[in-house]
Amino acid sequence: MLLKQSEASKKEAKLKERTKATTEEAKIGLLAQALTEAENPGKDRRPEVLGARHGTWKALVLMDNTTLRRCEISMLQWKHIVKVQGVWCVDVMISKTAAGIRRIPMNETLQRVLLPLKKKVANDEAYVVDNAAQTNDIPEAKISNWCRTRGTKLGIADRVNPHSWRHDAGVDLGTNVPEGVKKAKKALMGHAGDVTQQYWSENLAAMREYVEVLGTHDEALLQRMEALVKAAPKGPHSFALIGVEEG
Repeated sequence: MLLKQSEASKKEAKLKERTKATTEEAKIGLLAQALTEAENPGKDRRPEVLGARHGTWKALVLMDNTTLRRCEISMLQWKHIVKVQGVWCVDVMISKTAAGIRRIPMNETLQRVLLPLKKKVANDEAYVVDNAAQTNDIPEAKISNWCRTRGTKLGIADRVNPHSWRHDAGVDLGTNVPEGVKKAKKALMGHAGDVTQQYWSENLAAMREYVEVLGTHDEALLQRMEALVKAAPKGPHSFALIGVEEG
């Protein structure tokens, strides 16, 4: 009887977590909107506006395919996209917690989008997300505000803030990571615990397999991202060299 109650509690916890998560339909809608804005920049050609438009879709693809926090995304530079033991990773060096400093293996989607862009930018000090999107000059371009305003515009009733996207990653990992290696989920999410460097070293290849469950896996959207990367000029956008305060 106690075992059944325990199993029921686990199911209830998973369902509760899912209510906090952004749905796949909402994520696809917002990703499509961000790509449309990048593909059609409009008449306002101010560098900070163009930087924000292109920064938004890159922020969303990171939110969709990793367990990164919003503040971790804003501080991510191309030098943090590294190959470790044959595995391409996002090397999180700046986080709100000590446990947040971690290496997140990149799934196929991220590799198809970010690796060609890293080669094209060819400046490891540049920020992956053009940080015009983080300035006070264009508050609407800040990723939280952008998600909220576009979600309203698209009639999306689901939660759409960056933290909700991260909840969805947690649900995916909690559902798909084998029960015996739940430590891997804690490590990937950057939650406090006894995750040592040795654990990372010994389990990096396995975690590379686990992260493949993350993301919407929408091939049409992915092809649009690849087209934007192909069309992007060489070198970093001027605003990709502007840092922001950690927050």
